[in-house]
Amino acid sequence: MSQALQQSLGETEVFELVCDYLRTRKFYQAEQTLLHERQLALDSAPPGDVTEGQLNQASSNTSTIVPLKPSLLESLLERSYVTNFVSGEEEHHEDAHKRNRSHLDGTVDDADLAERDNDDDGDEVYGLSTQLVSFEACKDDPHGSATMPIYQTSTFAQKSATEFGAYDYTRSGNPTRTALERQMAELEKGHRAFAFTSGMAALSTISRLAKAGDQIVLSDDSYGGTYRLLSKLTAKNGVNIKYVDLSGPNGPANLRAVLNHETKLVMMESPTNPMQRICDIPALAQAAHEFGALLSVDNTMMSPILQNPLILGADICMHSATKFVCGHSDTMSGIVIANVNSLISLPGVMSHASIPEEVRKARSFPEDLIRLSIGIEDVQDLIHDLQRAFQSFSTSA
Repeated sequence: MSQALQQSLGETEVFELVCDYLRTRKFYQAEQTLLHERQLALDSAPPGDVTEGQLNQASSNTSTIVPLKPSLLESLLERSYVTNFVSGEEEHHEDAHKRNRSHLDGTVDDADLAERDNDDDGDEVYGLSTQLVSFEACKDDPHGSATMPIYQTSTFAQKSATEFGAYDYTRSGNPTRTALERQMAELEKGHRAFAFTSGMAALSTISRLAKAGDQIVLSDDSYGGTYRLLSKLTAKNGVNIKYVDLSGPNGPANLRAVLNHETKLVMMESPTNPMQRICDIPALAQAAHEFGALLSVDNTMMSPILQNPLILGADICMHSATKFVCGHSDTMSGIVIANVNSLISLPGVMSHASIPEEVRKARSFPEDLIRLSIGIEDVQDLIHDLQRAFQSFSTSA
């Protein structure tokens, strides 16, 4: 066992977690085999190498245990989901939408069921397992396929020279890929998802949000491929890369110490790979947004089953779908999920950016003009967004 892991969880705690998981999954025989082997190892070890606590723990676990109380592993996962694993503080983020999630043993909390029954928006909220198997992307299939067909074609025939269908060339769109993107967006509670050929392709696309002269803040404990991408390629394009420890209770303060108005993107993982450090996503998102930066979270290690970064305040969520999303070592894919589109826009750098600057000045077109979609978004939501923006500006000024 590594020294870093021993600092966060002792050997006995790790062993208890493994046994706890086996009990939760009702693998009682496997648990007993593991306990028996541990007892044999303790019996054969020199007396000075075995602590009294280990002996007591081993002897107390020799009988079959039926999981009558909440799972310890499940409790840790739940705490890590709300990013309180490191600090131990029970914080409640009002903006976070509470998920109806089942436990590892398949049961669902009564509170979740009550909330599901009393949903005010009138839309029935299904459990995660139901969402996964009842996806309706294939409901329009002309042949009534019960599962989503795999369209292995480069080109789609059109009805006529002037009448085009939804797809023409697989590079720009494919029904199978669209179905994957729709389902991943739903699972991550995002607005839109984009599929890529690999996780690195997804990361590369995210990094392109920063241009020469901008700054990207990267967690110092990141996947090796992410580090190589930013240090070997992105940095050569004139983007400044800052490596910061974003984990634990000091992560948000560490981030604020390096943020500036050139910071366009903060890239992180939680848990980190490979050290499994937990980051406070809501606090990091708040810090990034104070300087107008986007927060991108690599959610590969948790998958949408255990964590939804967009709900916690992140702007971008990505997966190397080659790992847990696929899970069979037979597919390579990357997924990027973006948060809800804002209906507050800056025409000077968006819809009217192609108009020459002198023309905009002649029209008395302010460069900092903000256009609000009054009448589309709820008025109170717009007021709340403006208050947050003004507060962030006054804080950073």
